[in-house]
Amino acid sequence: MSEHITSEDYCVRILNENGPILGSHLSKQLQNELKISPVNARKIIQRATNKGIILSTKPVSFRHGQFLYYLPHQNISEVLTNVLKQQRKGLSRVFSSLLHNNGVILRDEAIKIAASITNSDFFPKNQSLDKTLDDLKQLHVISNVVTYNHVSFIKASTRFLNNMDIGFAHYRRHIINRLFTIDAVHWLEQMNLLSWNQTQVFDTTQKRVDFNGHLWDVVGFTYLYGHYETKFENTELTKIPSFVFIEAIFHRQTYLEDVMGFMTRIEMQSARMKNFKTGSRITPILLYIYLNKEAFEFCKANGIMMINSRGWLGEFAPDLFEFLSHPKNDDVVNTCDYYIQRLLDRGFDKSHLMHELLVIKHLNPLIAKGWKSQRHVHYEYDNILYYFDWVMYDSKNTPYICTVIFKDALVEQKIKSFVANEYQTFKKVFKAYFNSDQEVKLMIFDEDGKIHEE
Repeated sequence: MSEHITSEDYCVRILNENGPILGSHLSKQLQNELKISPVNARKIIQRATNKGIILSTKPVSFRHGQFLYYLPHQNISEVLTNVLKQQRKGLSRVFSSLLHNNGVILRDEAIKIAASITNSDFFPKNQSLDKTLDDLKQLHVISNVVTYNHVSFIKASTRFLNNMDIGFAHYRRHIINRLFTIDAVHWLEQMNLLSWNQTQVFDTTQKRVDFNGHLWDVVGFTYLYGHYETKFENTELTKIPSFVFIEAIFHRQTYLEDVMGFMTRIEMQSARMKNFKTGSRITPILLYIYLNKEAFEFCKANGIMMINSRGWLGEFAPDLFEFLSHPKNDDVVNTCDYYIQRLLDRGFDKSHLMHELLVIKHLNPLIAKGWKSQRHVHYEYDNILYYFDWVMYDSKNTPYICTVIFKDALVEQKIKSFVANEYQTFKKVFKAYFNSDQEVKLMIFDEDGKIHEE
């Protein structure tokens, strides 16, 4: 080595020619050029990093604990896609999802796709959700976690995408996704694939179900023949159901990274359950509207049950989703009536989707009179988060808590319950939240129109 050329200079030259590169590659080239041991090469890299001559992704490491090294003028985003794909598959899947979805996805979608863990008691050697989010920030894949109406999203760094602003239209697609999911779950219960009234679904803030150390859209159980195990307890035969994990993606296209993240969690759960004598069987189900070819082939090869919304709801399902997400066309009422009849034809007469269509239909004449509508509102009061689905304001700005209650034998009882519970809660929360003595009213509609006002 020339007396004028330092060992750190060799790091700079190697990175100028080949960088950014992983530590193992940098070390190997230093060993070859300087005829030194791996230990000395590691010390040279460490000195160069400490002096700021070269940069690294520390604290974010890749396989075998190595870092990505680069020079100040080099942009790691140019190589990050390939490095993540080879070295950090969970982060790579999140990165792909951001690219596929205009740079914005739900925080919990990212955690699911990365197959990160929520509880180290279940998977002590796997990466936590907090570490996943921190690594994505450190690598400048995402800018930050942002919230809208108490719902958490992640946005891609502008070095990759000029992503969209998060507003009500974006948020509402996720709310409609939840309504589709709840009705699909009810349909699966009617088929007896899911056991009745034991299924957990993600909530209105889009927080996924935290179960066995992972996040899921839906967690349920099945007693289908061949899917349960039996044991005797006090001489009585007891059936032990098996798990059903469901991925529900109605709000956008399903890509390979979605189903790979889903299957990774399924495989981790399956490996863990093999340590137990019972309950090791899992039924994975994908509910979707659009599925690209790669994702379809992956599901088919890996034994994931695929249920298209057209199959359980009807050919009109994609159009219904888009209308509910953005119900602003020239003839809202007649469009609602059209889809209401389609749901009636399919036996979804008291479904959540039917309820939503009736809400849109009944609020439309009020809006024509100058009223204002507020949907899917979360109010935090006394450390408790309250959700109010439908609030109207008249021309005097008087708030009304509204709902639709279907006509049946229990309609009067349901009205009394709504008045005693939701209405009283809304009055209390609204007045405390806004520090207001303003009058608060209610309106209850049935399938045909208003039936109760107070």
